[in-house]
Amino acid sequence: MTTNKVAPLNPLNVPEIRTLIGQFLANRPPDLFSCALVSHAWSNDFIPQLWLSIRFDYHLSQLITQSTFRKYQHFIRNLFIHDPAFFLNGFYGDTCRGLTRLVFAPHIAAPVQIQSASISPLSAAVSTNEDDNDDIFGNDIQNAPDESLDPFNTAMVLSRRQGMYIIRQFHALIEQQDSIEHLEEDWSHLAHVTKKLWVQPAFLLTSKPRPRLTTLTLSKWSTTTGGFNMVIAACPSLQYLYLRACEISKVPSHIARLHPYNGEQDSEKAMFNDDSTLLDFGTVKTLRLDQLCLNGDPIVIRGSQVEDIRVESFTIFYEENQFEYSGHPLKRDYTWQLPNIYSISFTGRGGNLHRTEAEDFINSILSPPIGDLSRPPPKDSALHNLTTISRPLVEITLNNCQLSESIFNNINQRLGDWIDLIDLSSCTGLESTHIQQVLVYCGNLRVFRGPEVYYWTREMFVPATGQSWASSKLQELVMLTGIGAALDSVDSYPEPVEDLSCVDIILEQDSTRRSVEVIFEQLSRQHSLEILDLSGGIDFYLLHDCRKGVPLTLKAGLDRLKTLKNIRHTSKIHF
Repeated sequence: MTTNKVAPLNPLNVPEIRTLIGQFLANRPPDLFSCALVSHAWSNDFIPQLWLSIRFDYHLSQLITQSTFRKYQHFIRNLFIHDPAFFLNGFYGDTCRGLTRLVFAPHIAAPVQIQSASISPLSAAVSTNEDDNDDIFGNDIQNAPDESLDPFNTAMVLSRRQGMYIIRQFHALIEQQDSIEHLEEDWSHLAHVTKKLWVQPAFLLTSKPRPRLTTLTLSKWSTTTGGFNMVIAACPSLQYLYLRACEISKVPSHIARLHPYNGEQDSEKAMFNDDSTLLDFGTVKTLRLDQLCLNGDPIVIRGSQVEDIRVESFTIFYEENQFEYSGHPLKRDYTWQLPNIYSISFTGRGGNLHRTEAEDFINSILSPPIGDLSRPPPKDSALHNLTTISRPLVEITLNNCQLSESIFNNINQRLGDWIDLIDLSSCTGLESTHIQQVLVYCGNLRVFRGPEVYYWTREMFVPATGQSWASSKLQELVMLTGIGAALDSVDSYPEPVEDLSCVDIILEQDSTRRSVEVIFEQLSRQHSLEILDLSGGIDFYLLHDCRKGVPLTLKAGLDRLKTLKNIRHTSKIHF
């Protein structure tokens, strides 16, 4: 008796299944783990899609060999390298040329199996120093501390020779790319590495034009003003620039005169002979500076198209008043030309910004430039003379510093209906009138994060003119404050105690009740409010001036906020 044989059904031949699998893989994190598992089961069906994005770390390096990687590397468009073994073991080859995004952020130690014999032909070709090829890895691995061999260690220790070898390989990989759009190198997770070890990648970025490069992140990088300008000029489409722990130095004029630039030198030599005092950010729109070290003055920093700037003050500014032996403040001659900023973010080190380079930087952006109004003036033009403002500054973030009077005067000049966000977290030097001005004159304020060390008073919210908060569009309000109130007679007030029943004593004061009424009346109008943080540093006792934090505020009128239906986050409250 014969039976009909049914051919086995291959699910990959069903279009719907292939579509679902493709969607699943598209939503997977770009790592090699899913690639290794799926490719074994389905062979070449989804190889191009699986290799589109690869995240190479220590664990994934154990799943694949160099030959397998090179077999499929021409499919890769997004490559994230977190394990230095990618270069030390010579994984990539000549056909790895189609990258649009390249991220090199090593943070996991290389495995102990690294051998000098595993150096690829490309690696050997890149190396130009025989000393660097003499048993590069053997002695280093043998003599390295134990923690450097731990694959789970998050701060890898590399020798100088290993480091130089890796960076040459990395630059060789960059050199192969013609269509790269996003480039990031981040050495910050490597221990015991100074930026002097990784100097001058600038000439590699300028060896040929990078017309498609739109985002660039560099760390532990050192160059001259001329070298920096050459990098920017080689990237005419650059939109985002992040410099972390980088050093830019002005070449002294007497050194530049020894070898004048004649226009025919290669880029590496030219950048050392250019004594330009100008740093030009070209087409960059978003600029992030973290621990940038500027050497030499005068320097003019120009960013005609920069719209968003974020600055960490570490090493970029002399934040404290530093004095020479003559007694004069040591301030370098920096000129910031950023005419089109709409968002400024500055994080200090807690110091006073008065008469500092940081103050000059902030004021150069906040101070009103000469020009016509681009927005209508506020209702009360007598209080806010905005007749010369042309820049649409809408976001101001100043954190962890003591603001000078000149800075807040310039902030005050900027207040108006166009302001969207003001963040003064961890700032000191402000008075209650400053807070009141922000809330009264910013009619479209969406986010306000106030300083932690000030107490609410009635005058903070309602000025003498009787105006209330201008904005009814607040979505986030962080006021880490309490209520300021004084007893009718200081002598009648008992010693500070932790008994919360003493809150009633304060609530009996007319001034306190009026303040509470005003505050909760204003809060109840914020129907768009989603985040409300009133926590602050809560002390469960009454201070000598009868100030009380959140417990007083909540006992006075928290139930009035029940009408705010959009609140999705409130600070943790204690009673």
